[in-house]
Amino acid sequence: MRATVIAAFRDRLSWRAYGAGEEYEGDDTRVSELASAGCVIVGPVADGEDLSAFTVAELKALCDERGVDYPKKATKAQLVSMLGE
Repeated sequence: MRATVIAAFRDRLSWRAYGAGEEYEGDDTRVSELASAGCVIVGPVADGEDLSAFTVAELKALCDERGVDYPKKATKAQLVSMLGE
């Protein structure tokens, strides 16, 4: 299963360090563990997807991934607005 890293972590299985915006690929169980820990989000965000369901960290990772500049202290509403444009 493929996921997008939203918070830096070192994989306990491979010991590889991952940074925000990188792709992570692993088995379903490991990706689910990382998603629960807030380290990755699963799958790409499709156009029209409800961005309000994402956390601020996930939204910032999407902004980084898409090259959208945002203020360091941007609110969730601001991030959703910037990604929706």
